[in-house]
Amino acid sequence: MFVKLSVSVHGSEWRVLCVLLILCCGLSTLKSTTIQDPELLEVYFLPLIPPLAMAWLWYVALRVWEARHIDHACCFPISQQRLLPHALDVRDAALVVTTFMALSASTFSLAAIIEFQAFAAFLPCLLYGALLAFIVTGGHGVVHNPKARSFLRQTLCRVFLPVQPVGWAEFLLADVLTSLARPLADAQRAVCLAARPLLRARPSVRPPPPLSLSPHS
Repeated sequence: MFVKLSVSVHGSEWRVLCVLLILCCGLSTLKSTTIQDPELLEVYFLPLIPPLAMAWLWYVALRVWEARHIDHACCFPISQQRLLPHALDVRDAALVVTTFMALSASTFSLAAIIEFQAFAAFLPCLLYGALLAFIVTGGHGVVHNPKARSFLRQTLCRVFLPVQPVGWAEFLLADVLTSLARPLADAQRAVCLAARPLLRARPSVRPPPPLSLSPHS
């Protein structure tokens, strides 16, 4: 059985075309970079593609379920059904993160072309810091329901600190994070690589060398 979806560019859906345009511009700038810069671009930004693809697939699934009037929230307790995000919330969150990642990748490539290495090294730190803040705040500014944002934060805490009873939401989120084990490991590598220049810039606290007792000193 096939589901027929009619796609029309109206309202806020024009932003999807802007994201695709930004991605094309970012990829086109790679032709003018050196050999090392595309490798760094893959290390920094490639781990974010699988989670973003999963978010967009989640939006498509919610869109289809809502169009066919499928009550997917029946798997959750009654107290949590009102806190689940709608398809538009998932789309807006995925669109914001995709746009920010595309802008960061394009700016990183342009900074590499003009040899602005300090700014290029700062961009991955800014990207991952902004993503962490976006996750911790529960998508503040995109998910407009404060109870839904609080529910997301509480679910994350119960997943990472399993010292209390968990439910279907925690099990589902833990299963999603397990499926993203490889991209998350690559993201950890990217964060360590991006933070290395900042760590090197810190002053050294090594003890002074011992005094020499040689008569020639």
